[in-house]
Amino acid sequence: MILRNYKLPILICVAVTVVFLALLAAYRNSVHKITVYAGPDQTIRGASASLQGAVLNQRPLNFWTGDGNHATEDMLVKYDSRSGVSYVGPLRNPEGAFFGWPSDFARINQDVYGIDADRRRLYKLNADTGICEPLKAKLLYRRVFGLAYDEIHDKLYAVDKVARKVLLLDTLTGDASEVLTLPASHLDIRGLAYNAGDNRIYYSDESTESIYHCDLTIGQPRLLVTFQDGQDTVMEELDFHDGRLFASCLTFRESIWSMQVMEIDAALRTKHPVGPVINDLSGHCLLINSMPARILWRQISGPDRAQFSDPADPQATVEFPQPGTYVLELVAEGTHQIADSVTLKAVF
Repeated sequence: MILRNYKLPILICVAVTVVFLALLAAYRNSVHKITVYAGPDQTIRGASASLQGAVLNQRPLNFWTGDGNHATEDMLVKYDSRSGVSYVGPLRNPEGAFFGWPSDFARINQDVYGIDADRRRLYKLNADTGICEPLKAKLLYRRVFGLAYDEIHDKLYAVDKVARKVLLLDTLTGDASEVLTLPASHLDIRGLAYNAGDNRIYYSDESTESIYHCDLTIGQPRLLVTFQDGQDTVMEELDFHDGRLFASCLTFRESIWSMQVMEIDAALRTKHPVGPVINDLSGHCLLINSMPARILWRQISGPDRAQFSDPADPQATVEFPQPGTYVLELVAEGTHQIADSVTLKAVF
C-alpha cells in the first residue's frame, strides 16, 4: 500500500523532468540550429581521400572560471572562442574586501552564485564588475568547494572537503544543511556537479584520482572513472552541459599552474581537451555557458573498416583498406544528434 501511494507522485516527477528537458533542448535548438554536411558522393581513385564535411552554425565555446595567478589573482576569468580570454575583478564585496578563493560558480535563472572557500560565504556575483554580494549566513564548514544546481527541484548543493559532507544551500540566507557524508577514503574532494538526466550528484576526489556519482536518495557513491594522472594534474571542478560532463583540469609545470577544459567520456573512460590551455591560471571554478557540438565521423557500411586521421575533423583524411563502396556519416552531438552521410566508392 505504501509503495502504491508513492508510485503516482514518482511517475509524475519523472514525466515533468522529461518534459522539462525536452522543452529546454527544443528552445536551445530553435535559437541555435546546427547544420551538418558530410560532403558529396564520389568515386575515389586510390586508397585514401580528403573528406569535405562541414558543421555550420556551431555554438561558441564559452566558459567562466575563477582565481587566476599572479597578475590575475582573485579574478573572474572568462573565455570565449570568438574573443579569447578576458578578466573581471578582483572579486570583492561592496566594501572592497577581496573574495580571494572562489571555488565554483552556478547560474540560477538570471543570477550567478559563487562560493568562496576562504571567507566561507555563498554570494551573488555581478559578472560585469566582480562585485560579490554575500548572503547573510557564514558557513560553519571550513573548506566548501563545488556548486551544483538541480534545476528540476530548485536545489543548490555544495561539498565540504574537510568534513566530506554534501550540503544543501539556502539561496536566500546562505545557510547549509547536511545531505550526505561521503566515504572516509575520499580525502581531497574538489568538484561537484548535478546531472538532470539521471538525477545524480557527481564529484571528483583527487586522493583517489577518480570521479564518482551518487543518487542522493540512496546515498551510496559509485565509481565512474579513474585517471592516474599523478600529483601534477588535478581534476579541480565539474560541470554538466547538455548532458555532457566537463572538468576544469589543472596541470603544474615549472612552478606554474595551467588550466584546460576536458570532456569526460565515462563509457570509454577517457578525457578529451576542449579549447586551449590557459597558462598561469589555477582555475578552481567551472561554469560552462555555451559548448560546441561534439563532432564525429563514423562508418555505416563498407567491405572493411575505414580509418580516419582525426574522427573529430569534418575534413579528415580517410583510408580504405580495400576497394569497395563505403558509407560514412558525420555526426554532431549536442542537445540532440544531427547527422549527414556520404557514399564513397574506392577504386584501386
